[in-house]
Amino acid sequence: MSQKPQVMVVDDDLAMCGFLQDFLVARGYSALTVTSSTEAIRRFHAERPSAVLLDVIMPGMDGLAALAALKQIDHEVPVIVMSGYTEENLAISGLTERPALLQKPFTPRDLRRRIREVLDR
Repeated sequence: MSQKPQVMVVDDDLAMCGFLQDFLVARGYSALTVTSSTEAIRRFHAERPSAVLLDVIMPGMDGLAALAALKQIDHEVPVIVMSGYTEENLAISGLTERPALLQKPFTPRDLRRRIREVLDR
């Protein structure tokens, strides 16, 4: 029996975390939700998820700083950043490759497709 891919959801909005967790579980993924970037980094060390779904705008350490920290731990982990900003407006510096962007607002179909894309790479 193969293990379900685990997706770490990082978002300070509890309602969004709940929606994303339910969405992922209903589609056969394991979901780990955290509500801060610092918690994501701490849990990432222990959990080593298959992919990370990361909100950009969060209090404290923003999602882009968390992205850089996660990539230092494991530069190959697939990360999808969720943002209302366009890719051109996201200042993603210090990374060798741009993360996948999921533009807000997004549809369930957009979310499903983006997750499959990053996991299939």
